[in-house]
Amino acid sequence: MAVQTIKATIQMRCGMEADLQPDKLVTGEWAVAKDTRKVWMCFRPGLVLRMATYEAFEQDMLEVQTILATCQDIQAAVERFMQLAQQHASQAEEWSVTSKSWAVGGTGTRQGENTNNSQYWSQQSQNHSNMSKSWAIGEGNLRPDEAVNSAKYFADQAGKIVDAAGSGGLIPMGTVTFENLPTSGMKKGWMYNISNDFTSDSRFEDGGGIKYNAGSNVYYTAVGKWDVLAGRQVSGVKGSVETSYRTGDVNITKANIGLENVPNVTTNNQTPTFTQASTRVNIASGEKLSVIFGKLMKWYADLETVAFSGSYTDLSNKPTIPTNMTGATASAAGKAGLAPAPGAGKQNAYLRGDGTWVAPATTLAGTVPGIPLDQTMGPEILNRLDAVNSNLSRKIAEITPDKYVSKIFFRKNGNTVTILLEKSTSEITLMNKTMVIGKVPEGFRPLAYVSTMLLLTLNAVPAYFAINSLGDISIRIRGNIQANIMLYATFTYVI
Repeated sequence: MAVQTIKATIQMRCGMEADLQPDKLVTGEWAVAKDTRKVWMCFRPGLVLRMATYEAFEQDMLEVQTILATCQDIQAAVERFMQLAQQHASQAEEWSVTSKSWAVGGTGTRQGENTNNSQYWSQQSQNHSNMSKSWAIGEGNLRPDEAVNSAKYFADQAGKIVDAAGSGGLIPMGTVTFENLPTSGMKKGWMYNISNDFTSDSRFEDGGGIKYNAGSNVYYTAVGKWDVLAGRQVSGVKGSVETSYRTGDVNITKANIGLENVPNVTTNNQTPTFTQASTRVNIASGEKLSVIFGKLMKWYADLETVAFSGSYTDLSNKPTIPTNMTGATASAAGKAGLAPAPGAGKQNAYLRGDGTWVAPATTLAGTVPGIPLDQTMGPEILNRLDAVNSNLSRKIAEITPDKYVSKIFFRKNGNTVTILLEKSTSEITLMNKTMVIGKVPEGFRPLAYVSTMLLLTLNAVPAYFAINSLGDISIRIRGNIQANIMLYATFTYVI
């Protein structure tokens, strides 16, 4: 049977009946009175029943038999008296008083007749009969607890015990030492309370070698093994530095677990001792507190006064604080130093090389050298550039001729148009021959025929330009022009 580690111990109380207090038993607990040989079992809190032993049941049956025998003798005596009364009917007068004396007493003719007559013994017989009934089946309300102290009740209990024995129930067999636990003749369901500590052996379902405390209950199982009505128990206690286990009320001290040198104070109240380290080194994980505090003490000891005062005067090896810079002139270089403090109203000024604070110019008409424009002039410049670009975009045009010249640009200013040639695209050898090289765009054409003579290249190759009212541009060259030569000629006319 597998042993589970649970706290489920069945206990048995044993002592004098006056000391047992059966109503204090807990569920599953037994109580045995040594002086009266009475047994109780607690089925649940508040339900404690007295159990019958074989010897008590046997004694009760003997008492019942004695009472029944007495009743039979009394009945026989009554019958005999009645016979005598009938036989001596002729002597009724003489025997009337005697009969009454023997029947009910009260005649004064016999000594003790009131306690030695048929009526008396009949009443005694009835009383004994009722008492017999009380002891037999527990009725009549003649005795305290007669319902649970009668032959019928104990017979029922005996039947239950027999049924329990046949169905695997437990039958208390008393208290023994482990050494006296039976080894033969055991019946299924027999249960013993073991009075001393013991270690199970091969007779037990746990396989043996398990320690149990005194007071453990063992019972004989259907498979022919003893089993313990308790889980695995603590058999002994010892600290980590102790060599043997202790039992009973064990007190574990600091010394038992190797902490005798640890003070019994909270962490915040520890008082470690340490010595200042000889050199400044960093603390490391895993070091003792005494080593760490010694290192920290060395660092604190080596700190200078300024570390605590924060005062500049406590510094050693203080640097020299420079004076104000010396500005440069046209003939002499300046000297390094602190920047001079700007005056009021100079918040937007800049420090110039001559050591003065100068405000940037806020006009495009300035003529003083060395003064940059203020950034606020940026929008003014951008506005003017936008205006120029706008005019240029409206008055510039260009064409790409089919041959001879790569591009021709046209720029109009008012009613004046200027033509610019870019470069030659092929060698030109048409000396004294007029050729058309392109057409002037609409809006840039003259109202009438115009012509002029230009020098096209750096070598001063002369050429005649002409533009008719249809915008045809013609040219006649008096010389040769190689390919990819820049042309620098301009031609201006009025429209």
